[in-house]
Amino acid sequence: MSRSTVRQALYDYLTTGCQPGSGGVSGVSKVFRAMPWFIDGATWTPKVDIGAGAVVFLHFSDKAEVREADPAASVSSVVVGWKRVDYQVAVGVFYQYLIPSGQQATPLAGDEWVADLDATLEQLEAWIRADPTAGTGPTGDQSGVVFEMAQSPGDLTLPQDLPRWAPGKVFSFQALHMTVTEMIQA
Repeated sequence: MSRSTVRQALYDYLTTGCQPGSGGVSGVSKVFRAMPWFIDGATWTPKVDIGAGAVVFLHFSDKAEVREADPAASVSSVVVGWKRVDYQVAVGVFYQYLIPSGQQATPLAGDEWVADLDATLEQLEAWIRADPTAGTGPTGDQSGVVFEMAQSPGDLTLPQDLPRWAPGKVFSFQALHMTVTEMIQA
């Protein structure tokens, strides 16, 4: 297997969870395999009914390999085992909120934008927690593409940045960080 195989498995899992009616993550209009160099306005246009929306993407920031020997399967000097390949992955979240025109019957407090961001991030975290194998297993013989994700101590962290304002919009850029592990026979 490879980084591209793991990336595709994560992309497929997130895309499934972000489909309308999936019961997973609402408010995400598009999932990208990597940070896009361009996001068309029509792609990032927030859902009209909630005035907010997001796109998400995958970013692989690091990789480490560790040999995991299987003494029971080893014969004489031939070591049979696995390599645990740990990828540090960030699920980037680009969020935007359309600031209402100010002509609502009920005055706005000014911080309404954060409710939809919190809901999207919490639903995304719940979707990641829902299946540690990202829909690729378990098979019992460690042959699934994703052996586990977001299961290491201190995993699924979310350092948050301050929002940015543009005319008529609030932007927020976040990244959920986690470890994704694949097991390869080596």
